[in-house]
Parts: sequence; C-alpha cells; structure tokens
Amino acid sequence: MMFAAAHHVQEVIAGLVSVVFPPHCLLCRTPLEAVGPEEALCAACGAALPVHPLPAIAPADLAWVRAACRYDGAAKRCVLRLKYDARLGLAEPMARRMLAAAAAVPTWATDAVLPVPLHAVRARERTFNHAGALAAVVGRGLGVPVLAGTLVRTRPTAPQYGLDARHRQRNVRGAFTVQRPATVRGRRLLLVDDVLTTGATARACARALTAAGATEVGLLTFAHG
Repeated sequence: MMFAAAHHVQEVIAGLVSVVFPPHCLLCRTPLEAVGPEEALCAACGAALPVHPLPAIAPADLAWVRAACRYDGAAKRCVLRLKYDARLGLAEPMARRMLAAAAAVPTWATDAVLPVPLHAVRARERTFNHAGALAAVVGRGLGVPVLAGTLVRTRPTAPQYGLDARHRQRNVRGAFTVQRPATVRGRRLLLVDDVLTTGATARACARALTAAGATEVGLLTFAHG
C-alpha cells in the first residue's frame, strides 16, 4: 500500500516536471511529447541520422571495424554535444545506431565491451567519459559485460584532432595498459568510441589488450571521418 502510494506520488511529480520543464530534442531543442530513450531526438533529427556503416574492414591489430554514421551534419552535432556539452541522453540513440551497424557484420561475436579510456586528468576535467556512456548502452544491447576501468590511458596524450596519421600513431604509442589482465585473457573484446578517423588510438588500445591475452579485438564507433 505504502509502495503504491509512493509510486503514485512519483508519477505525479514527474508529470508536473514535464509540464513546467517540457522535454526538448537534445539536438535542435524542439519540444517533445514524451520522455524516454527513444524520444531524446525529435523525428527530424532522428531521420537525419541514417545508418551508413563503414564497410567492415580488418586493419592491423583489429579483428574488424564498424562505424554507424558519417561524421557530418546531425551525427557531428551528436558527437560534439555528447562529448563537450555532457548531453548524456544522446548516448542511447547514438548507441542504437551503432548496434544496428554492428548487426550487419554476420561473423563477429564478443564476450565483453570496453570504452576507449580517457586519462585520469581529462576524466576529472569532464567528470564523465563519453565513450563509456556509449559502451554502457552497447553492452546492454549485446547482453555482455562492460569492462570499464580495465583498459587505462597511462599518460595524457595530446588531442588527436589536427594531427596527421603518422603523428597520431606516435602520439598514442604505448599510451594504454591493462590493469587486470585476467579479465581480458582468452576473451573476444569490443572497443567502443565515438569517432573513427585513422584508427591510431583503437590500434594502440588493441595492442595493449592482445598483449594482455585477449584473443581478438574489434572496434565499433558511432561515426567515421
């Protein structure tokens, strides 16, 4: 009885909040009629994010690579607003498109998901890891654990943006390590990140994971450059 009453009070409060502060699209601020993971974007912004997967490829150090959208237009705005404006509600619609892109790879399988990590200093500055937000939804969608904190960035690398491929590789070389090798040993792993450009960061992560005993490492991102 008390539980039912408390639940009713919560519903009333939620209804009042939605009236005073109606939900808006996280990209264009258009008012929305409902609240929930499927309603984080308005119909127009959702339609502006079609899944155009990067063809499955297997570069050095990675078993396969898949990206959902081209890094432009609404997809680019999603990345920037998740990453720099902390609009964490975008992680759900972004990750759903990543899962749709991954489903088009018929032969892949994974035992666990890992986000590409931030250095501790950068993580404290942002208070969250955008790749971690995506990985949480991807892991839930695949029904596998998310090994957050297992792969760590050992030094604060310079931003990759603006660097050419050679300097990107040098920037992240040896920048990652596995804290608990037993958690990855003998497992097929899926790295998750927001954008794929040259793949230098993902390859550096994959080298650290395979050195710790992972059998294979794939990469899934929301956008590709």
